[in-house]
Parts: sequence; C-alpha cells; structure tokens
Amino acid sequence: MAESEVITIENLSYTYPKAEKPAIKKINLTIKKGEFVTIMGPTGAGKTTLCYAMVGLVPQFFEEGKMEGNVIVKGMSTRKYPIQKICTVAGIVFQDFENQIFGITVEDDVSYGPIFLGFDFNEVQRRVKEALSLVRLSGYEKRTVYTLSGGETQRLAIADVLAMEPEIIILDEPTSQLDPVGKEEVFQTLENLRKKTDATVVLVEHKSEEVAKFSDRIIVMNNGKIVLEGPPRKIFEKVNELLKIGVRPPQVCELFSSLKKRGLKLNAFPITLEEAVDILSKTLTQEKIVRIQQHISTNKTAEKVNLEKPIIEVRDLWHVYPGGVEALRGVSFNIHRGEFVAIIGPNGSGKSTLLKHFNGLLKPTKGEVIVDGLNIKETTTGKLARKVGLVFQNPDHQLFAKSVREEIEYGLKNIGLSEDQIEKRIRNALEFTGLEGYEERHPLLLKKDERQRVAFASIIAMAPEIIVVDEPTTGQDFKGSERMMQMLTKLNNLGKTIIVVTHDLRLVAEYANRAIVLFQGKIVVDGSTREVFTNYFDAMQEIYLSPPQITHLARMLAKYGIRLDILSVKEMVEEVIQLIGGK
Repeated sequence: MAESEVITIENLSYTYPKAEKPAIKKINLTIKKGEFVTIMGPTGAGKTTLCYAMVGLVPQFFEEGKMEGNVIVKGMSTRKYPIQKICTVAGIVFQDFENQIFGITVEDDVSYGPIFLGFDFNEVQRRVKEALSLVRLSGYEKRTVYTLSGGETQRLAIADVLAMEPEIIILDEPTSQLDPVGKEEVFQTLENLRKKTDATVVLVEHKSEEVAKFSDRIIVMNNGKIVLEGPPRKIFEKVNELLKIGVRPPQVCELFSSLKKRGLKLNAFPITLEEAVDILSKTLTQEKIVRIQQHISTNKTAEKVNLEKPIIEVRDLWHVYPGGVEALRGVSFNIHRGEFVAIIGPNGSGKSTLLKHFNGLLKPTKGEVIVDGLNIKETTTGKLARKVGLVFQNPDHQLFAKSVREEIEYGLKNIGLSEDQIEKRIRNALEFTGLEGYEERHPLLLKKDERQRVAFASIIAMAPEIIVVDEPTTGQDFKGSERMMQMLTKLNNLGKTIIVVTHDLRLVAEYANRAIVLFQGKIVVDGSTREVFTNYFDAMQEIYLSPPQITHLARMLAKYGIRLDILSVKEMVEEVIQLIGGK
C-alpha cells in the first residue's frame, strides 16, 4: 500500500447472511489521502455495504456473511484489526443516523467520541464546540436529543464524527434530511476540513449538483459493481447512461443534453450552474431577446380544487414541547379539498410538528385544527385516521407487524371491514405501490425505499381523503423519488388532498401546486409554487432554502430574455428553443 493510499480494496465481494446473491462483487478501488470521493448509484447498488467494508463492519459485525478479497485502511486489514482500532482513523456517519445517537443532550452525544479516544476535558470541549459550529448547531448544547427535528438529528450525527477528527470521513447519505442550504453547508464543511487537515472524504450521495462542485472523483455503482468511475465532468456528461442506471445528473446537464437533442449547437457542456450561465449567456445575446419575462403562470390544477369549504382549517396554532421549545407560533391557514400542497422550510422550522396535528398525534397548546369539520381536540386519533393518513419521516417508526400483509391489514381490521373488503384493499394497495409478491416478507428486513412503500401502502389502503407524507423521498434514488411523487399525483388526480413535507425543492417545483413556507414556527410565505419560487426567491435563500438549480439559472439569465418563473428542465428547454430557435 503506497504512502498516499489510505484505502485499498482488492477484489472484494460480500454476501450477507442468508442472502441469495452478493451485495457487492469484485470491487477494486484505491482512495488516496486528501481525496473527496463520491459514490453514487440506485438503491440497492451496494453503496452502503462498500462503506461498511471500509470501516470493518463488513466482515466483523456481520460475522456469518461471506467475504472474499481484502480491504486495507491505513495499513490495517479489516479482517485482522478490530473495529475499535479502525475507527480511530476512519469515522462513519450511517444512513440510518438515528442509530448512532447515544447521549441524552446534544453536548453529551458529541462528547462521547473524544472521551472514548482519551482526550482531556478542555480538548473534548474544544472539539464539541467546533463540531457543533460546523453543522449549525451552536447553542443546542443543552437540548435533549429527542426534541430535535430529523434534520437537526442528522446534523448531530455528522458532528459526532467530526468531533473525533478522523483522517478518513465516510458519510452514507449525510444530507438526506437537510434543507438545501444545510446540504451545501455540509459539503462546504467537508471541503474546508479536507483543506485544513488533508482529511480524506468518502461520500454516498444522490444529490448531484453539490457533488459536481466538490468531488474529485465519482464512482457509480449498479448491481453490486462499479460501472463508471472518473472526475465529475467525465461522469455527468453521460446523461442518458446515468438516467438509465438510476442516477440523476445536475439539472444543467439534463438541460444541455436535451438542447443538443433539439438541434442546438452548443460549444461546451457544463456541470455547474456557473458554467451553464457562462455558455448560455454567450448564446442568448441581447439582440435575440424577443419578449419581456416576469410572466407568472396560473395554478395548473386549480380546476380540481374545491374552494367552497376547507378540508383542513388551522387557526392561530401554537405548540410548545416540554422544556419550553416553541415549535409552532401562531400558524393559520386553510387547505381545500383536492389541493397538492408542499410544506417547506429549513430544519427545525416546525414542519413535522405541524403534520402531527392533522391526525391528532399532537394536540394544540393553543389554537385550533379542524379536519373535515372535526376539531382534533375533541376527536380520537382513531377517528381522525379514517380521514387523514400520515406516512412518517422514518418508516421504521411506523412498521411493527411481522409481514407486509399484516402491516396493511392491521388498520383495515380496526375499522370493521369484511374479509372480502380487506382482501380487495390489500391487493389494490400492493398493486398501486409495486409491492406485489412482498406479502409474506418482514417489513423491517426490506430496503429503506421498500419500507417506505409498505408504510405508504398501509395508509392508502385505509382510503383517507387526506394523505400526508413527511419527507416522502428521503434516502431514495431518483427513480424511487419519481415513483413516490407520481403515486401521490395519481391519488391527487383521483380527488385526494395531498400534503407533503420535503427538502427536495426540485420535486416541489415539478409536482406541488402550492407551497407553504415555515420558518421558526411561523408561516412566512404561502402561495402557488410558481409564485413562491419566483417572487420570494431571495427571501427563501435568507431562511436557508434554495430553489432548484434550473430556477437559479433562469434568474441569472433574465437579462437575456429568459422568464423568471421557470420551474423545470422541460420548461427551460422550451424557453431557450423559443428564444434562439431549434427543432
């Protein structure tokens, strides 16, 4: 192993206990000191298993699995050296990050690693302070961990590893529940740490825009194998190949690929927003402006919305958790039958707390929530469950049965349906979510995206009028995200009211008709998605939200005639074609 090489993987294959086929096959990989390497690929490609192998969890934690080949980390064979030794040089943030939170308070949790490594009190305090500052959790030291939002908990898990200051930092989807600016901050933090300490970063990530800016090398996996490897430009130029595999490239790459297909001759291919602006600004000259932008389109599904009487009414809602944390502060709005609403906001803004009031899991500290005429203060959760179906942010908090069939069946039995009705609803839910053939499998043994679909199937089988989904695409590849959003759109087209909380503003732009923006427990913006993303662009960035890359591009090219209200790659393609011509 050369001195510059910190991880060497030779002919590695691994099969989990009782698994029928290997999770990874014949992997050969070398990672050098100070590199920023990103691993991408669809769900089930083997990315997490490869991360486990880099810290010795494979094979040591999964002792009954079958491993072939070798992994050498800083001169240590993961077959011979204990995990406790390896973790002193290689730290990992798990995909299921909640499983690595041990402390009662934030400060306790971050202190655990440095204390384990034997540092004195002053050094531990220094590391805790610095790690919390890097992930935007300064001031949270005394907060109990159970009061944190999902995104805050994820940032805490990252701080736990940063406080140990390992030479190699391995992160398995560390930004899945972070707001857009939070994602950028994590990447920037890792980049700064790498420059400051020459640390090596190995990252598993689905979000390609940040990957394009910060990575030295991208490894694309599929079916347990490495299928593409190289610098970001070399990888992201392969738009069609990536989409076929299940990796979504940056929006600017999709845009230029589509423009070329439509006959436009472009002299370069960008992988970042700045490069796209530079190329298009030279093509869209001032002389070619044919109209003025600022057009705001109408809500594309307004005809489906029943405006006569709201199906949900929220009136001056306050919610204060034990300890005095004010999660919601005077929130008021109505949602009408048939709307597709996205509730967005930075981590800790109160989004998940708000959702839990819709089905009575939480009761107002002050104010009222009326669901289809029922005041949740006076209505049982069981009765509300017939009207509102809530899919949790983490499906593991929702699943408890021994089989997928029993999971879906449980709620149906509780509402007194006949056996024939139950069987029909189970069959329809399985078909709708693509889970046919999974009936007898244990939900907790499924992949995360499959567990998400089981939770979703158990909700839609109840046939509620209102379907609420908290972070429907967390940890999913783009095909899984598209599938989930298309299922929600189909239900919306059937008249169901859809409410989603998500940090993926690209999906909000493409699917939701209305956006409600929360910040520090209050509503700061409420309007059609197009209006919110266009008229409040700057305000959103001030509260740690960042509209999709394609919307940024439109704004930066506005002086060349591009409309400000662009929401998708498809719209931008048509806009450019109209301005400069093409097929």
